[in-house]
Amino acid sequence: RFPFAGTVTMDQIVVDCGTADISVGDEVVLIGSQGEERIPAEEWANLLGTINYEIVCHFGPRLPRRHLR
Repeated sequence: RFPFAGTVTMDQIVVDCGTADISVGDEVVLIGSQGEERIPAEEWANLLGTINYEIVCHFGPRLPRRHLR
């Protein structure tokens, strides 16, 4: 997990990756699970002062999505 390094704007966020070994093309999970980590929409809602339904309805169309069962 990496902290936000600025304000969430219309369709962009900036995160502070520190000295982590990160490359273009690496997977990023905004909502969901990766390994043992889980980021629910409720966590975003708490950070942004809203409700989870507003979070999932407002991701823009330019954000690639991958739905897994």
